Amino acid sequence: MAETVTFLQLAPEFGGTRFGPFVGYEIRVGSDPNRNDITVPESLGVAPEHVKVLRQPDDTFILAPVERTATLFYWRAGATRPTQLNAPRAVQDGDGFSLVTPEGPRFYILLENDKKRALEKAKESEGPGAAGLGKNLNSRGIMAEIKRVGLAKAVTSKMGNGLMKVWTFIKTGQFLSPMYILMGMTLLSGYLFAGGSTCAAVNFRSKNTTLKNDLAECQATASLSKGSDGEYLTGQEIVERILGDDEWSETLSGDPDLESAFKKGLRRVFESPDDYQDVYRPNSDFARFKKAIDGSSMPEPIARVLAYAAAKPTFNREWDVVENSNSEEVCGRGPLRMTFNQGYQLELRDVQPDAFVGRTRLDTVELEERIQATADAVNADIRISGNIDQDNAGKSGLDSCAFVIDDDDRVQISTLVKTLNREIGINASKLPKESEPFWIAARLVKFYAADFERGYADLDFGQRRKSPTLVLDDVTQDRRNYAISKAGEMIARAVAMPCIAHFDEKLRTAPPEYLGQLPHVADCATIQAYVTFGLY
Repeated sequence: MAETVTFLQLAPEFGGTRFGPFVGYEIRVGSDPNRNDITVPESLGVAPEHVKVLRQPDDTFILAPVERTATLFYWRAGATRPTQLNAPRAVQDGDGFSLVTPEGPRFYILLENDKKRALEKAKESEGPGAAGLGKNLNSRGIMAEIKRVGLAKAVTSKMGNGLMKVWTFIKTGQFLSPMYILMGMTLLSGYLFAGGSTCAAVNFRSKNTTLKNDLAECQATASLSKGSDGEYLTGQEIVERILGDDEWSETLSGDPDLESAFKKGLRRVFESPDDYQDVYRPNSDFARFKKAIDGSSMPEPIARVLAYAAAKPTFNREWDVVENSNSEEVCGRGPLRMTFNQGYQLELRDVQPDAFVGRTRLDTVELEERIQATADAVNADIRISGNIDQDNAGKSGLDSCAFVIDDDDRVQISTLVKTLNREIGINASKLPKESEPFWIAARLVKFYAADFERGYADLDFGQRRKSPTLVLDDVTQDRRNYAISKAGEMIARAVAMPCIAHFDEKLRTAPPEYLGQLPHVADCATIQAYVTFGLY
């Protein structure tokens, strides 16, 4: 039987946009871009996390409001009137739901290998009794409906939701990965069964010498995943140990928006580790930047995380296509993929304006106008006149960036490090002093806030005990979300990527020297398990 993937498609009256494919167990829709797979504007009355669609092993679904105040309407395929949902409901391919009101944004749930089923079911359901069991009005149909409704209630409970994820994890064969075998050694016996050895689940008869060695180490040090009181550590506490600074528990608990962005970034990196293989190559931009910042006067707790601004999907180009704080595609340059706005407002000595051209052919005058617009957006006193070139950009290399030909410190790693040390280092102004609340996170957020076209110079992150998100309260929501999301992703890479090295036999045996000492395997396995099973 062919594999199927899930799509959510807007009704034709809302544009008919198709979102997906989604291959995971859960799809979330809401107004907060950091917590959802599909974002709907808050101005329509949509809650930050409004609705979730849970796929079951038999290719049916559970539809449920996430927040108690989230108003949700269920449309059975072909029905002319919806039903308001206040509790989880078992639904099927082709059914739909609308947000806030019956006339609100309406989505249909579709499976890729069953594209025609929604139309067929709509036709079948046009007759009398369509809204109920229809042709299944018999003992077998009644029992099937009872089973569906009962399973919906069970699966959408906290325990049932977790068990369903475990079932999907086992059914798909992911548990056979060496990464998850190691994770299971350190977590399943201890955390889920509360008390026994965290390594008891491994079969000693295994002929895999590496796993036996891992088991021996795990048994000797599994207590590292517990606190001094013998209790298992929270996700925040494990992050604190992996990053080596007690700032992080207070930071993440004190800034829920930043923590949400961080957790979303963790999930993304752990699910797609191959996208960041450049981190482990000694000649990569990341390796060169990390060596430089580690050898500078930048405090080690900041340098350890800031280095991962240079961790990027693997391709060797000077230019990349990035999204700026206005949600526009622009050019990012150098190992940090810095925008012109960032370079200019962080006061790099030499930074040249540029413009994203994409795949459009433009003459010299049009290129000059676009580049000038980039400079004017941040009131840069630069006049563009000739001396322009274009270069390939992005992962595909099919897009292009136009730029002024001259020295640009965004590509000069030594100059970058000196500038960052001056602008966001330990003695930088309008930032918390060392060891004050949010003293590391504020610097990471400020690095990305430098992309703002207006208001950057007025930002003061040094306000006593004020979280980065609160400091950004006076900027637009899009810009605030941009800076917090980017900083959260950077912190996530700093946690996940050294841990991923533990799950690669070659890297674990001989990790690149510039990565430094890897976190303990028990902490890495536990944080990944927490993320995988939704425990953090």
